[in-house]
Parts: sequence; structure tokens; C-alpha cells
Amino acid sequence: MGYINNKRKTLALLTAVATLAGGLTAGTAYAGGGGGNRPGTGGSGAATQFWQYKDDASGSWGPATDINSVSRAMANAGVRMDDSSGKAAAALADANSRCVAGFHQRHPGEGDGDCRVVAVGAVSGNGSTTSVWNGSGIADVSIWLDNWNKYIAPGDYNYAGTRHYKTSTAFDDDPSTSVDKLMERYVSSTASIVIIALDKYQPAPPNYDLTVTTTHKQRTNLKVGSTDPIGDTLHA
Repeated sequence: MGYINNKRKTLALLTAVATLAGGLTAGTAYAGGGGGNRPGTGGSGAATQFWQYKDDASGSWGPATDINSVSRAMANAGVRMDDSSGKAAAALADANSRCVAGFHQRHPGEGDGDCRVVAVGAVSGNGSTTSVWNGSGIADVSIWLDNWNKYIAPGDYNYAGTRHYKTSTAFDDDPSTSVDKLMERYVSSTASIVIIALDKYQPAPPNYDLTVTTTHKQRTNLKVGSTDPIGDTLHA
């Protein structure tokens, strides 16, 4: 689900500085999930901030290793992604690397966590380019938060179609973190894009309903002492 909020305002030209993770050490603690952002360049004119969120029985926006996951989210908002600046790819790489690093820390030896993109927020240009995201648009942090709190946070999400949650739901493997808290960590008045990725156990592992039945195969006229093979077929 998503929402587009048009607001015309004059923005002072500024130099935006990306806040990037520094060198990592063995003692680095990672919060659950992962996020990434990249700054816009500012300008004057209309800027359109929007969020897109998806996590249900049909899946998320896609793997956190695939830039198409981001373009799909934007397309759902009616926005074409122009990533010639590489900002979306860089933000996605940051979100995935943080998601994977956190999963390794909390679940060693269980792979990379199958991190998935659940949320994409962006500001789609200025002036006549509001239907195109090219990494230049920015919006005040209050707009990012208002749109999230009005149109994303109230929603009900259903990971894999079996695990209901809200964006405020604490993660099972990291109770100090939720999707809301990840969002708050990465939005800013200089951000042009924010991407949130969750691993396969977040906010909690899916519920699986496993039903087992058997098909009786052996003959019914077996005699005591028989060495004939017997067996049933299990169906899960």
C-alpha cells in the first residue's frame, strides 16, 4: 500500500551528505532488519514523497539483492525509476548488507537470511518530474513521518500469508527493533530514498500448518514370520 502527498514549497539549495556505515569490527552489534538511504540534491518546485509497503501471501517487493524490487515498488506508486545516479542501488546494497550482517550475528550458520524488501520510500523529483524518481527530490522529515504514520503504520501485514503483524510489532529475535524503528532511523530531510529489508525470521518466522497422512500399502494377508517388505507412503 502507499500514498502520494504533493506539497509545493521552496527549498534552499543545500549540500547533502550521506551518512554511511564506517568500518565494521567483530564487536559491532546489528539491529534486526536493515535499511539504506541516499540524499537528494534539493531544488525548488513540487516534490512528491511516497511510501510503498508490501509483505503478504504473494510476497514482498522482492529480494534485497535485486534492484527490480525497488523499481516494482515505485511502479506501484505510478513512478518511473531513473537510477542513473546509482543512489537506489547503493541504498539497496546498504539495506541488504545490514540485514545480512544482523542475521549472521543472531543466527550464525543459517545462511544469509533471505532478506526481502518490504518498504520503499522516495521523493519523486521536483517540478515537472514528479512522476519520475531520479534521486534529486527531497522532502522535510515531517512529511516522511506523516505519510508513514497515516498510511503505512495503520496497515495490517501478513508475512508469507501466515504471520500477521503491524509495523510497530517488535521482532522476535530483536525485541528492541520494529519496522517503525528502522524507518525512523533512516528518514531525514535530505533523504531522496529509503529502503527497508527484513530477513526470513522478521518480524517472526511464518507459521506453517503441517498435516501428515499415510497411504497403507502392504498386503493384509501377511503371516507371522513373513519376511515380505512392508511400508506406507507419507504425504505432508
